[in-house]
Amino acid sequence: MSDKLKELETKLRDMNPDEANSEARVDLLLEMAEEHFSGDDPQRLIELTNEALELAHRLNYPKGEAYGLWYEGLSCCFIADHERGLQRVDESRARLETMGDDIGVAKAIMLKANILRSIGSFDQALPGLYEALDFFQKCGDRYWEANCNYSLGLLYHEIRDYKQALEQHRKCIEVMKDLPERWLVARALNGVGQALNELEKHEEALHYHHRSLALFREIGHAMGEARALDDIGSIYMQLGDHELALPFHTKSLAIRKTIGQRRAQCTSLLNIAKVHVRQKNHARALEILDEALSIAEETKSKPHIYDAHHLISEACELQGDHKRALDHHKTSHHMKEEVFSENAADRIRKLQIGFEVQKAEKEAEIARLKNVELHEKNARLEELLRELRVTQSQLVQSEKMAAIGKLVAGVVHEMNTPIGASNSAIDVSDRCIKKIADLKETCESIEEMCANGQLESLLERVQNNQRITREANERISRILANLKTFIRLDDSEKKVVDLHEGLESVLALLESEYGDRVTIVKEYGQIPAVDCFPGEMNQVFMSVLTNAMEAIKGKGSITIRTLSKDGDVLVAISDTGPGIAPDIRQRLFDPAFSTKGNRVKAGMGLLTSLNIVQKHGGRIDTESEVGKGSTFTIVLPRVQTERDLRGNNQSSAYRPVRGAI
Repeated sequence: MSDKLKELETKLRDMNPDEANSEARVDLLLEMAEEHFSGDDPQRLIELTNEALELAHRLNYPKGEAYGLWYEGLSCCFIADHERGLQRVDESRARLETMGDDIGVAKAIMLKANILRSIGSFDQALPGLYEALDFFQKCGDRYWEANCNYSLGLLYHEIRDYKQALEQHRKCIEVMKDLPERWLVARALNGVGQALNELEKHEEALHYHHRSLALFREIGHAMGEARALDDIGSIYMQLGDHELALPFHTKSLAIRKTIGQRRAQCTSLLNIAKVHVRQKNHARALEILDEALSIAEETKSKPHIYDAHHLISEACELQGDHKRALDHHKTSHHMKEEVFSENAADRIRKLQIGFEVQKAEKEAEIARLKNVELHEKNARLEELLRELRVTQSQLVQSEKMAAIGKLVAGVVHEMNTPIGASNSAIDVSDRCIKKIADLKETCESIEEMCANGQLESLLERVQNNQRITREANERISRILANLKTFIRLDDSEKKVVDLHEGLESVLALLESEYGDRVTIVKEYGQIPAVDCFPGEMNQVFMSVLTNAMEAIKGKGSITIRTLSKDGDVLVAISDTGPGIAPDIRQRLFDPAFSTKGNRVKAGMGLLTSLNIVQKHGGRIDTESEVGKGSTFTIVLPRVQTERDLRGNNQSSAYRPVRGAI
């Protein structure tokens, strides 16, 4: 227990009866709860939080209730009740916003991001952590700034970006220089060690883990000490020094048993068992693994259950008990399929790219922010767009890269207009507000101020600029929604989808390409849903529509017709371009085909589109007449879904329409 915590405990015990039911007691309880923010004594944190929250509610003390809910959310993290934790943090943030407590709001944003990180929602956690980090940097709160750096280090480590994790943990250590909360420095040292170990710099990693261990011991942080011991033992295991690894894991287990960390005990037991398996001490290994499996099943930790069965199978096999080995191997294989069936790392990276672009405008937060906050949101959005351009090469292979490059240019073009309008409106509003303030200073009374004709004009301009800002942000939201629908980064598997939805998103994103020059005529029929990879099918629509637009010189039209015919779903895209000669049409789908004229410049685009459609069991038919235009018809096999069998074609969100836009 720290000296400060001992002092606070004494102060709590010595409170006189008059203070026992006062706001001062609530504040003291919350101050003590903050001393347990490191998680050194989760049970005491829960006790302090419950007492503070109950008393604040009884006294109707808003600040006490708001921060009590915050610490209850933190307590939920320690007992893995993430759903309740998210609810409590949201409640806390709402109260803090009402009170105008900006620092409290930033803390709530950071805590919620950490809970989202704990449950694997990295795409939602990342913007929140950066938002909180930016706030604490600007207000000069180094302690909470360092907390954000540490949390970012954990997040980047979990998505396997170890270089970025290393950078964030080192920033945390740098920011914490000369600050008293040394437990955070110890944790960041541990984070540096873990990142270096993943980068195969084992000796350097050991150095940082030993520094972390020494500091945890110095400040009496048992949980941190156990973690550092376990990490050191694991590195020695990697280096093949089993004899040296065993005492570190054993000491870690003893500490974790003392403080009652059941899941952590299971981790230490599994590590000790690995050492005994490597030393061919199979009987002892199996004895330890039985205990580990019991704890894993008790705590319902599937990764631990998998590891335990896997190690038992390995130990039994080496011991010659092949039947038992096979039984545990089957169980471990089943658990592996359940736990690791998805390629989480790849999916997370894709989600990270997509959600970093759209998160800046999500949940209509801009509508309730102050003008200065709106400036910051716009700046963040522009930054995310730059990141999208830089990282677009990671999305897919060469052809998809080219399509995304064109898409980014269009999105940037589309967004510049509302962003410019929004920024201009804010600047005008700022000037109007300043003039109103000046008017207030010059007028001797409210009546004189109201009688001044300039006031009404200024207020009218502020209202008009508020409308302009709102419309600009609504336009940005629509653009981002269409972008998400087009890319469909979260659809890594086949899905039964409405092709009309994909066509609409592509048209919206290509609007800057055709503008008033090309008229789009939509003849949508009643078509069933199609079983496909939505993102790939949107790529086909993008390629064919772009090709059609490039074919039209000057003004013209493109007709999109959808229908169901002979068990197939057809999407026909016709343009009024110059058409394609028969000899050229035969080579349209050759690799890197391009004419010297104005018709086809798609490079690998048409070939890629054909490959995607063929992958879905379909084909692309072409019709063209020189001087009259061309038609590309995408033919896909219809899939009988439960919706189709019930009739009414409920999978289509669009009714048949005919008209021009």
